[in-house]
Amino acid sequence: MSIDVNAFPELDYARIARDQIGDNELATWKSSSSTALEFQLFDVLGSASQLWCDVSCGKPRPFIPRSWRAAVKEDLQCSPAELVYGESLRLPGEFCGDFVKDGVIGENEFLDTLRSTVSKFLAFPPRTPDNQRCFVPSALDSAEYVWVRQDGHRRPLQRPYNGPFKVISKSTGEILLVTNLMKLLYFLLILFQLPAPTH
Repeated sequence: MSIDVNAFPELDYARIARDQIGDNELATWKSSSSTALEFQLFDVLGSASQLWCDVSCGKPRPFIPRSWRAAVKEDLQCSPAELVYGESLRLPGEFCGDFVKDGVIGENEFLDTLRSTVSKFLAFPPRTPDNQRCFVPSALDSAEYVWVRQDGHRRPLQRPYNGPFKVISKSTGEILLVTNLMKLLYFLLILFQLPAPTH
C-alpha cells in the first residue's frame, strides 16, 4: 500500500519517514498492546521511503515523530505546543515528586510511572441521598403564612427564601400553599364554574 503525497503537499513524507526510524515513542506505541492505535507501513509515492501510519480511524494518518512536535519553528520562534496552547507543555509536580531517585529518572521509567498513576485516577462517586428527617418547627402547625426555601441554583443577589405564601390547608406531611393568587382565582372559577369577573 502507498500513501498519496499530494493529499498534503506541504508535508515532506520522505523526511517524516526518515525521522520515524529512530523514534523511541513510535517503537513503544507499536509494541504496546494497551493502545487503540493500529500501525501499518505505507510506501511514499515518488520515494523509496516507507512511512508508519495509524489506520485505526479508517484512513492512514502518518505518525509525526516527537522531534517534529517539539521542534522550535525558527521563523516563529516557538514550538507547536506553544502555538496551540500559548505556552510549553508541562506536568504538575505531583506527578514526579516521589519518583525521582538521586535526581535522575529515565524517560521510560517516568512514562510507566505516569501511565500507572493516571490509570488509577477515579471519578468521585455520586453523593448518596440523606434519609434523615428534617427539623420542623412546632409553630408551623399554626402558621397562616410561610416562607419557602429556594434549594436550586440561585442567581446573584437572589434571596434564599420565597414568600410569604398563604397556607390553605394542612395534613400530615403536606401543606397546600397559594403561590400565585391569580392562578388560584382562575382555578376556583373553573372548579365552581363561576363567571369571570369583569373590570
